Amino acid sequence: MEYRYKSKVFKPFKMFVCCILIFVVAFLILVFVAVKFNATSIAVLGYCAITVIPFFYEKKVRARFMVDVNLIFKDDGLQVVFYNKNWCFYTKTLDFYWEDINAFKIYFTQSGYTNLDLYFKGRYFVKEISFVDKKEELAKNELSVFNLFLNYCYNYNATCDEEKKVKLRRGFLLTNWGKFALFSLLVLDLLFIILMLIYKPDKFPFSLISISIIITLFLKRENDKVTYERMKGYKPLNSMLEVVND
Repeated sequence: MEYRYKSKVFKPFKMFVCCILIFVVAFLILVFVAVKFNATSIAVLGYCAITVIPFFYEKKVRARFMVDVNLIFKDDGLQVVFYNKNWCFYTKTLDFYWEDINAFKIYFTQSGYTNLDLYFKGRYFVKEISFVDKKEELAKNELSVFNLFLNYCYNYNATCDEEKKVKLRRGFLLTNWGKFALFSLLVLDLLFIILMLIYKPDKFPFSLISISIIITLFLKRENDKVTYERMKGYKPLNSMLEVVND
């Protein structure tokens, strides 16, 4: 049985590299302004701006790093057909067997996306691919890449050995390294706040903005934990699927 579904592929690494480059350039400009014109206040405000403002435009930023795809779900695997922006013609096709998928990760973003990340075994040059779909409630209750993938994954796992099953992967923040990174950031930020309080008490309020970002990351970690626990026992909605006749 075969199902087709239009979705989008998100390229997080490309977005990460672009954002880091922009951040570094902006940071260097702020340092130059602070040193050249002795404008510490402007530099601090600018730093707060470049670390906070992107969160308000997450949806628009992510959209620039998405590609239209047609997903073809089959009993033995998944085919991903990449298209240009206007769906006029396809640019490339990737074929994967279920047994070649090592793990998957599902998470729901604050900007209203459902993300499905697939991780492949060693023989594929593509190590990871990320699909973007509807909001959480729609993804769970309607035909979606979320339910389609889980349906086929559930059926495949029911017929194979334990070591070959496609497993649910925890998010980075739920791993030991993620926990270590979060607490390291917290310690460094608290140290920064203390130093600001001692040496620059007039600029101290600005230093509190960064702690809000770290608190957001801790809240995201708790949300990811809840999502992970829910997904472990989640079963797809077979009634939502529609057969596509060739």
